Formats: sequence, structure tokens, C-alpha cells
Amino acid sequence: MDWILCLIAGALAGSLVSMTGSGAGFLLVPGLSLALSFSAFPSADLFKIAVATTHGANLITNLAAFQAHAVRRSIDWAAFIRLGPGSIAGAAAGALLATHLDTAILELVFIAFAVSLSARLLRRHRKSERKDRPSLAVWVTRSTAMGVLAALTGAGGVLPLFLKEYLPAHKVVGTTVAGCLIMSIPAAATYYA
Repeated sequence: MDWILCLIAGALAGSLVSMTGSGAGFLLVPGLSLALSFSAFPSADLFKIAVATTHGANLITNLAAFQAHAVRRSIDWAAFIRLGPGSIAGAAAGALLATHLDTAILELVFIAFAVSLSARLLRRHRKSERKDRPSLAVWVTRSTAMGVLAALTGAGGVLPLFLKEYLPAHKVVGTTVAGCLIMSIPAAATYYA
């Protein structure tokens, strides 16, 4: 039963990442939590194990999607470079923080993030003209916060909302995939360590 749930969650998450650039964590974390509940893992650690495993799985799905988007030239490399330092530092710090948090708090962070992101996506936004790209300090600050949140939840769902303010639509998904990839590497490594 647990293998079937893992396969279903993985297939859905991989499809979602390829289409939207993000969102796999919102499927994988609950799916893995459910699948792991049928195995011999201690129930107190299931959610942390699911988040950590999601980052490992995200490495594979994001790497495949990254390659496809790079071939299609749908990655804004200047934005990717600006996202890098903060995303890497934030993801490592967030994963380290998650290992010290109580599982119930981590679950609440995940739920609050999913609900707030859903509410933001459901609100209708006025069409506005693209803003000028912010300073490097803004990129680093926001990408650090996004890295911490991604490491805590297994999801990089805020990244496309940030990028759509500055990039054309055809570059948002590819750049989001690239950004989520560089968040998954330090998060997975930190959880593993």
C-alpha cells in the first residue's frame, strides 16, 4: 500500500512541477506522510521524514524539469543568479531549524503556508505593469525567506508569485524550477546530515 501511494504522489508531483514549476511539496508531503504511516517509522517523526524525503525527490523532479526548461530557454539566468545565494543559505538554515522544531509546529507551519498561499492565489489581482527588477539586497532577502519556508514545508510555492512581478510569464515557470532546484540541494543535504 505504501509503495502505491508513493508512486501516485510522485507521478502527480512530477507532472505538477513540469507544468507550474512548483507545488510538488503540497502533494508529496501529505502523500508521503500517509504512505509512511503504513510502515515502521515512528509516528512522531513522520512529518519531518516526509518533508526531508520530499526535498530528495524534488532534486530528481526539479533536475529533469530544469533540463527541459533550459533546452527551451525559459530560464531567466540573471534572476536565477540573483536567487542563488539567498535560496541556498535560507534552505540550509530552514532545514536546520526544522530538525530542531517540534513536529506539531512544523505541521502547523505547513498548513498555514498552504492556506495562505491558496488564499492569495484565489484572490483576483488587478493587472499591473511589470515592475522594475528590485535591488540585489531585495532579491537576497526575499530568496532567503523563501528558502527557509521551502525547507520547512517541502514546497517552494512563493517563488512564482515573486517572479511573476518581474519576469514575463514564459520565464516564470522555468526560473521557478531552477530556483526550487537550488533550494532542494542544500535542504536535502542538511536533512540528510
